[in-house]
Amino acid sequence: MKKIALFIMTIFITASCEKDTFNDNFSFLYGDWNLTQLNVGTSSPDPSEIGEVIQFIKNDSYNIIKENKIVESGEIDVEMQTEDYLSLTMVAKEIDPTYNPTVKISGKSLIVTYTEETSILLHNNATDAGYFGLWLSNCKKKAELANKTTDAQIIGFVTEKCFCCWGWVIKVGADTIKTEQIPTLTPTENIVFPINARITIGERTIDCSGRIADYYEIKEFTELK
Repeated sequence: MKKIALFIMTIFITASCEKDTFNDNFSFLYGDWNLTQLNVGTSSPDPSEIGEVIQFIKNDSYNIIKENKIVESGEIDVEMQTEDYLSLTMVAKEIDPTYNPTVKISGKSLIVTYTEETSILLHNNATDAGYFGLWLSNCKKKAELANKTTDAQIIGFVTEKCFCCWGWVIKVGADTIKTEQIPTLTPTENIVFPINARITIGERTIDCSGRIADYYEIKEFTELK
């Protein structure tokens, strides 16, 4: 009985000692993040070849998941953390021998930058050929915008024809999204922004990995006078 009691007490003490790795401003990092783009030096691998999920867990740990299997796990070493700055290193402890990573993440000192709590960038301080960056997106949070009818503001139209550039820019609450087409609305030189509207948002159509905003289908549009 003494051994059982001691064992239970040990579990209780261990659980009570668990701490949050990130402060309140960065606590949104906990959970699963899809690796959507890599920037290594002056090149980027094909996004279709990237399939890892990075999972940040409380008590200083992380997992990398690929094809529903944990292929790497380790510890998070927080180097510096303030209200608006976070740098960390992920230190691998266990790696599946069959895992062939798109790029090695463990051991790199990375800074966390985010434009919103659905998309983050982990990057180093190097430039040019020494640059290393990971774009991560949280699909569960982004899914909240899909299939939603809400008030919005059309705040601009980008004419530059490049990936994640061209199209309408829409403000939905604290979020910004983009779309290639809005029913009954045509971009002209005389159009005046912002346009207050009631819109119905469809599914996400293009993942821009937080560089500007993701694209969504706009099913319905009604201008509010």
